[in-house]
Amino acid sequence: MNQNAPIRPQLLTLLCILTFFGSGMLSFVNITMFGLYDSFLQAYQQGAFEAFVLNKEQEEVINLLFAVTPTYYLSQGITYGISLIGAILMWNFKKLGFHLYAIAQIIVLILQQIYLPSLPFPTMELLVTTLFIVLYARHLKFMYS
Repeated sequence: MNQNAPIRPQLLTLLCILTFFGSGMLSFVNITMFGLYDSFLQAYQQGAFEAFVLNKEQEEVINLLFAVTPTYYLSQGITYGISLIGAILMWNFKKLGFHLYAIAQIIVLILQQIYLPSLPFPTMELLVTTLFIVLYARHLKFMYS
C-alpha cells in the first residue's frame, strides 16, 4: 500500500457509493427507457401494463411514463451519467467531480420541471440534492484539481 495515498473519509466513501448506485441505476433505466420507448409504448397501448395496475396511483405513474417524449429519458440518462462520472472522480479525489456532480443534479431537477410541469415541485428531491451537494462540498479539502 502506498504510504502517501490519501485516506478517503468514511462519509465521502458512503456518499460516493450511494451515488454510484443511485446515479448508475437511474442512468441505466433512463437510457433503457429511451432505447426501448417505442416498444414500451406499443405494449402499453396494447394493455400489457394492466396487470401491474392495482390502484389509481399506480395507473397515474404508468401513464406518466408515456406523458413525456423519449428525449426526456435520454436527457435524464446522460445527466445521471455525468453525475456518476462526477462521483467516480470524487472517489479519486478530483475536484472536477464535485462540479460535474453538482451541475448534473441541478439539471435533473430542472429537466423534471421542463418536461413534467404539471407535477408538484420536487421538494424532497431538492432537499436530498442539496444535502448531498453540501456534504460533498465539505470534502473538497481532501480533493485536488
